[in-house]
Amino acid sequence: MKKVLLKGGMLISKADGFHEDKKDILIEDGKIASIEDHIEPEADTEVIDVTGSYVSAGFIDCHVHVYHKAHLGVPADLIGVDKGVTTVIDAGSAGPGNIRDFIDTDIKNSKTRIYSAMHYATDGLIDPPEADDESKYDLELGKKAYAENKEHIVAIKERASQSCVGDLGIVSIRAGKKLAKELGLPVMVHIGHMPPTIEDVLDTMEEGDVITHAFHGKDNNLFDNGKIKPQTQAARDRGVLFDIGHGKDSFNFETGKLAKSLGFYPDIISTDLHSISWLGPVYSLPVTMDKFLALGYSLEDCVDKVTAAPARIYKLPGLGHIRKGDKADFTVFTVTKGHYVFMDANKNVLEGTESIEVELALKEGEIVMKRELKPLEIKVIDELKSRDEWTPADFEKYGDDLRDVLILMRDRNVFFEEGNLLAFTNHVMTLFRRLETGEKVDALDESILEEINYKAMEVAKELVSRYASKYGEADMTELVLLAIHIQTAQEQFEESLKH
Repeated sequence: MKKVLLKGGMLISKADGFHEDKKDILIEDGKIASIEDHIEPEADTEVIDVTGSYVSAGFIDCHVHVYHKAHLGVPADLIGVDKGVTTVIDAGSAGPGNIRDFIDTDIKNSKTRIYSAMHYATDGLIDPPEADDESKYDLELGKKAYAENKEHIVAIKERASQSCVGDLGIVSIRAGKKLAKELGLPVMVHIGHMPPTIEDVLDTMEEGDVITHAFHGKDNNLFDNGKIKPQTQAARDRGVLFDIGHGKDSFNFETGKLAKSLGFYPDIISTDLHSISWLGPVYSLPVTMDKFLALGYSLEDCVDKVTAAPARIYKLPGLGHIRKGDKADFTVFTVTKGHYVFMDANKNVLEGTESIEVELALKEGEIVMKRELKPLEIKVIDELKSRDEWTPADFEKYGDDLRDVLILMRDRNVFFEEGNLLAFTNHVMTLFRRLETGEKVDALDESILEEINYKAMEVAKELVSRYASKYGEADMTELVLLAIHIQTAQEQFEESLKH
């Protein structure tokens, strides 16, 4: 019987009555065995000291795309456990015709726990538009797929957007709802451009159903002239739920501010991470939570909306809570203070003062993520240390910040091949030294700016802003040089995923 003791963490779970309470948690065989002010470890117990860190139930991201054969799919572990997220729900990448393949290839082979909001369209998101013709969905096939795989399926996904349902509009959406109702599952409904109208979509929805992309900036939305639409309020009153689903084009800060001012709060915070959104502006669930901290939501509320709330809404057994007998999934994190600049799906900017940094994640008592350098990063740093241009004093001065930069790159889904990582690491050390001494580099031809994508530039700006108060401000040339490294890594990694 394996025993693990989390020692001295500040438990945060509004649903379970923990408000940053310092407690010890004993884990036995992957489940929570005891929660006490003090637990004395036995000889065979692994002790993990988490003093000074927050301990929450394992984060749950209930809108991602991780089926590798679908056009939006990304590897589950890169956006799941590697970011401190122990459980994800794939939002309709697979349908009845390929759900078994998704289970066998991705769900069973990922460290991250994956559930499916199965699409009602037969092939899911393999070849959109997926539901613009009635021949593309078969409700009887959907029932059969659910009966054979129900332990993996927690909802039915619909995309209520013209690009997905075409001229069928609400007719297609009603078909998906009919399947969900017969199976006793909630629908997760993506809202986008008309048709169908948001009013028609809301009219199909019942208690427990979920609108995702609830705070986008498109015309077909939940609000009108600064007020909550009557159909929106009526849906909430009868128990329809509202999820963020950030994505590449589905979360707008101004809509978020309006909703908050009207007291219309999201029930769930999720990312809609996929192959287009994960390199920015979304990056991860913790970064999406940071944006809600910047909008004025409390840390307790943000944590609740990625733990207990999605676990309750999608009926995820043993998850989302810190309770004796539940699965020992935990996300251990700190909240750093500083000046942070965030971007929404429409390139609007929001400034914040806090950022969640995940230190550790456990899934059923096993460590699945730790905030530390990877072997390749250690190897590259050791190679730099052997070079004549760098002294032990340099690494004493810049080493900790260099470590943090390399971890930040992974947090922003920037993954380097070995040669490029060495060049980037050397560049960062050189940058710190130039900023500190005031040395300038020659200006670049302005035409190169046209070749830099905004996602790479956004990461470069974030990097230098974190160290501006320590080393000095970086000019545009320095930003471009950094962005070139970052963009090259992004492009090479995206290409590697295709193969």
